[in-house]
Amino acid sequence: MIFNKPVLHVLFICGITFFAYVNTFSVPFQFDDVPNIVENPLIKQTHLLIDSNQYCEDVQRTHGRNVLCKFFKIRYVGFVSFAINYALHGLNVAGYHIVNLVIHILNSLLVYSIIILSFRTPLLSKTFNNGTYVHIMALSTSLLFALHPVQTQAVTYIVQRFTSLATMFYLTALVCYVKWRLLLRERNGIVKFLYYVGSLIFAVMSMKTKEIGFTLPVIIAVYEFIFFKGVLQRRILFLAPLMLTLLVIPYSLIDLDDSSALLQEFSDSTRLLTNIPRLDYLFTEFSVIITYVRLLFLPINQNLDYDYPLYHSFFNLRVFVSFVFLSLLFSTAIYFLYRLKKMKDLNPLTALISFGILWFFVTLSVESSIIPIIDVIFEHRMYLPSIGVFTALTASVFIMKDRLKTNKYSNIIFLFLVIFIIALFVATVKRNFIWQDKVSLWQDVIKKSPQKARGYDNLASAYLQKGELDRSIDFYQKALIIDSKSAESHYNLGYALILKGDITNAKSEFEQTIVIKPTHSYAFNQLGNLYLINNELLKAKDYFKKALDLDYGNLEAHYNYAIVSERLKDNTQAVYHYKIFIKLITPEYEYLMPEVNKKLSQFELNIWQR
Repeated sequence: MIFNKPVLHVLFICGITFFAYVNTFSVPFQFDDVPNIVENPLIKQTHLLIDSNQYCEDVQRTHGRNVLCKFFKIRYVGFVSFAINYALHGLNVAGYHIVNLVIHILNSLLVYSIIILSFRTPLLSKTFNNGTYVHIMALSTSLLFALHPVQTQAVTYIVQRFTSLATMFYLTALVCYVKWRLLLRERNGIVKFLYYVGSLIFAVMSMKTKEIGFTLPVIIAVYEFIFFKGVLQRRILFLAPLMLTLLVIPYSLIDLDDSSALLQEFSDSTRLLTNIPRLDYLFTEFSVIITYVRLLFLPINQNLDYDYPLYHSFFNLRVFVSFVFLSLLFSTAIYFLYRLKKMKDLNPLTALISFGILWFFVTLSVESSIIPIIDVIFEHRMYLPSIGVFTALTASVFIMKDRLKTNKYSNIIFLFLVIFIIALFVATVKRNFIWQDKVSLWQDVIKKSPQKARGYDNLASAYLQKGELDRSIDFYQKALIIDSKSAESHYNLGYALILKGDITNAKSEFEQTIVIKPTHSYAFNQLGNLYLINNELLKAKDYFKKALDLDYGNLEAHYNYAIVSERLKDNTQAVYHYKIFIKLITPEYEYLMPEVNKKLSQFELNIWQR
């Protein structure tokens, strides 16, 4: 039968997923793509991939650069993948999207494999030997994962390759472990050894791609104790090397050379760009998780940038009700496992329901617990946890069908599942059209988050890139009406006003920027530019120096400092900063290279003539 042909299943999964995302290949770099890819020198210069320490030390005084260097250390494998893209085709977005889609398709196939392998484990192999039944269930779970529109943020949004790539290594590690366990009694020791070592290697690679990999050893342990049997001590021995990989992320987060500040550094590392109290973040996440569940079953009103309230009390009605619901869901998983192990009166498929629920909670724990992140909700965080939900959902559908197998309505359940999958495909294609253009994406955001300034700011930047200055200025001003203390909005408005020729108001915006954020290197650089235009050279030089004191990697400030030094006849400083500019140059500034080289040649000629 066609339903019992894995090769056809694989081809179908690949084909339909490709068509769901074929309209994304021209989607431009969006939002965090810019600092992490477009403006990231760490992926553009090969030598920095090998040794980034000197660069990061040079710019360590800049907060943003510190975050980038910290991420580079923790998420090294992900950044290497972007560096490979950049080396092959620069900033042509099509190549990045193709890689993202290939990763997503591979993840869908890995989900398919995990379901198939689960039916070969001791718990399920004797009960379910119908190949057609097993393969349809695996296909259904894989398609739910592949085609759900909530995944678009992890696939279409280029920088969220961190999530999808970490998931690929995560799932591969699990597949390797399960295959090793299934082969444990076989004589072929080399194959078994390679699978086990593979699980360890892919576990580390997942952790070095994104921090969600930290939960992998826990998931493997849960899988081991649900689906396999054996002597407890021996099973713990199997899991011990995998548990040791839990040290990878803490090791990446802290500096072992400074043991006196070890605990404080680790505490600071387990929060991201925010001072939200840990308990407040946890209370908020109870509600956020309910939103995630709603999105998985009813994927409407998706939003790149939610305006989500922060909750400060456990006894807030929404928080408390969310906690009760989640507790009941978790308790259901434990109860099913208890009935299976002790009473053995349940359909063995309930093991997949329990495993799916536990998978959901465990894999979500890194980003939805007591580790505060500046944005409390993002849809890409559901990419890995959703696998558990889809596994539990598919298992539930098949249990219901088994119970209704003599009832004429049993096939209606399958019909609803098929309709749901088709609807997901259509929703994914539709959602991807919104990503096609920066203006359409941020218009969608401000429609759904009208009281959040960041949407207006990014929409203004999108119009600025299109050269629509008046619209850009209008939306920057709307952003400042909502949040008058936004340094970035003041800076961006100032830049737009310069382009329009309104120098006086531009200067006022830059001055307001440094009042709000005294470490804003680019605002100091722009003020220096304005003084340079007015030929106030000493003032301009002071501002360029301040910009460089705040951010040694500010290429524009190096270039401008060299120009003002040249005009002040300080040729030594001019040569020095031109050379630093060349050393740190990124592609967007390469158009200045002929002029800089010409100036350096002229300086050398003057020295030789003397």
